[in-house]
This record gives sequence, structure tokens and C-alpha cells, in this order.
Amino acid sequence: AMAVNAPYLLEFSTAKVPTETLDYLVNSKREILGYGFEELFKITADNHARALRVTLASGVAQGMHQSKIIKELNIKNESLTNSQLYTNVFTTIKDAREQTTYATYKQLEDLGVVIGYKSIGVLDSRTSDICRNLDGVQWMVKIADVPNKPPRHMRCRSKLAPITTNEYKSGLRASIDGEIPDMSYGEWFATKDDKFQLMTIGRTKFDAYKKGIYKVGGVEYLKPKNSISLDDIAEELIRTSK
Repeated sequence: AMAVNAPYLLEFSTAKVPTETLDYLVNSKREILGYGFEELFKITADNHARALRVTLASGVAQGMHQSKIIKELNIKNESLTNSQLYTNVFTTIKDAREQTTYATYKQLEDLGVVIGYKSIGVLDSRTSDICRNLDGVQWMVKIADVPNKPPRHMRCRSKLAPITTNEYKSGLRASIDGEIPDMSYGEWFATKDDKFQLMTIGRTKFDAYKKGIYKVGGVEYLKPKNSISLDDIAEELIRTSK
């Protein structure tokens, strides 16, 4: 059985893999971020696609990390760079894990255990803009109605944490600094030094962040009409520096 509200790790766990995940890897025809499996891996023959699916499932079943799956199972593709291959393997496995997790959440909804979901990003410098801004956002809806579920992009590491009718809160969450008090990405980002902040969001956004023009994290991301582009930020920086 799946542990509800279990601690969230920064990478995939090597714990026992549900058979549903392995079956999904081998047999699913679902597109991943708009790409079919054959298109993602630039495969033309059905038998080659099937063989690769089985290879991926075999590696996951053995608890291998994505890089080890590619190396030890000798996955090669002349049409893809090593970085692209790693990205596609990572995202394919992530998608399979999440889709089977969502199916379990659906069962827990039917039992009245789960009543909503919270987006959990990874507290480090590699987290994307969209996952930074959705970190901590809650949806009190069924899993089928949660918008933009992970994976949201290639190499997405965010997760949806179930909110239960009797939720246990440890008050802690994982980060690159180790376990810290539970806080949003924006709150955590504010505790980091200028060097880290600049490296994470780049000079233009960093300057705007320091002036209070650009916000890291927060539900404002869900309102496109209120979004701000890099050009808008640059214009505002020029205006406020006069």
C-alpha cells in the first residue's frame, strides 16, 4: 500500500516498484508532454519501441537510477545526445510513476481519505519557474481536476502531496540544506544569499526581485493576465532606476 504524506525525496526511491508502474512503462500509449513514446526516443519500428519499454521497466524493477539504466542496459540512440537520452528516460519513468500514483490517489478519494492536493517542488537552484511558483499551492479537488499535474516539463521533479481528512504534519520538508521547517519555495528562497539567488534566477530577475518587482513563488503564477515578462521586468528596472 502507498504511504500517504510520506517524506518526499529529491530523487526517485529505489523501494519496491508497484507492478502497475512497470505495466504502465511497457504498455501505456499515453503521450508524455505532447510526445508519443516513439517520437520521444526517435524510434520508427514498433518492435524497437517495445524492446526499449521492456528495458526501462527492467531497470526500474531493479532499482537502478536513470543514468545507470542507460549505461548498464546499454541504451543507445544515434539520433539523441546523451543529455537528451537521459532527459527522456528520466521523464518517461517519472511519468509512469506519477500516473500510477494518481490512480492510487483516486482509490483513496473513493474511500474518503484524500480530499485535496498540494504541489511540492524541490528546494534547490534547479527547480523551474513553473514549479517554484506552484510550490505550496493547494487544490481541494479530485486528482482528475488538478491542473498541470507533474511532470509539468522535461526532468520535472515536483510531486503532488495528498491532503487527507486526518492529515499528519511533521512540520519539516526536504531541501538541499537537509530537513528544514515547512515553508514555501519563495520563503526558502528569501533565506538564501545573493550568490545563490543570482545563480538560480539570473541577473534580470534577480535585480527585479531585489526591487520587489519580481516575486519568486506564489499563486500569482496561476493568473496569466497578471504575469510579467522579462521585457516588462527590464522596462520597470529602467523606470525605477531613473
